[in-house]
Amino acid sequence: MISLDWGSRKQETGNSQVGHSPLLHCAKSAVEICIHYNGPGKDIGLTEFDSWNYEGDDKPADLKKGHVSDEGDFINRAKKKFTPYYQLLVPWVNRLRRKVFPSGERWKKPQPNLYFEMRKIPSEAVAEKVEEAGHNQTCISR
Repeated sequence: MISLDWGSRKQETGNSQVGHSPLLHCAKSAVEICIHYNGPGKDIGLTEFDSWNYEGDDKPADLKKGHVSDEGDFINRAKKKFTPYYQLLVPWVNRLRRKVFPSGERWKKPQPNLYFEMRKIPSEAVAEKVEEAGHNQTCISR
């Protein structure tokens, strides 16, 4: 989420050098956290995806494209690969994926409001959980 904030600040300043690379990095970071950590500061060690950090740019890009293009495949893979701590984030990370890769493809032209649209998703997730917690508390206290 820090990356989302950084990206939106760059966009607000009108930095013409900001393209989709920071945006893709934001989405990638969200997925990596959910795969490599089982809670704050709880790194699970090496995973099958670590090789992506050490290979040339083309091979990981092609592999990643295959991992995000189909929504059903993405959700199934996320349910298998996200650590137990982050399983509840699968639908929310998928919403981020949809923003970055509409119809399973990256945007062909810059989207000026994309960072702002992405930043709404974590806020929506928190609001939904707060609402659920309030509803559950009401049910418990009856």
